[in-house]
Amino acid sequence: MSTTRLIKQLLPSLLLAGLILLISCGKEEVPIPLTEEKLVEVLIDMHMAESMIEKLPVADRDTVGNVYYRMIYREHGVTQQDFDESMNVLREDPERLDAIYVQIMERLNVLEASERGDENME
Repeated sequence: MSTTRLIKQLLPSLLLAGLILLISCGKEEVPIPLTEEKLVEVLIDMHMAESMIEKLPVADRDTVGNVYYRMIYREHGVTQQDFDESMNVLREDPERLDAIYVQIMERLNVLEASERGDENME
């Protein structure tokens, strides 16, 4: 069998194997400015603030919301720029963002249960 013929026969298999290898390796996780733990803490406070903001008159929501968000950034020692950049990166990685929101929901459920006095939620 000639080398050219062998290459022609093997080329489709090699290309397919290379494609499978590239797909299976997946994409590298892009780092975010905030740690995932810090981001979870900030997002929990933001969700709690949003629930309070929704109870305000519509005319006051933007002003009070901006004050709340600045307080949250200051309390956690983060900048809005780092927060926004972290969220932009995570929007491109839905699985990672979903995992973060699972943590948020678990913690919010624990907080809600502790407010009700239900100690079995921990």
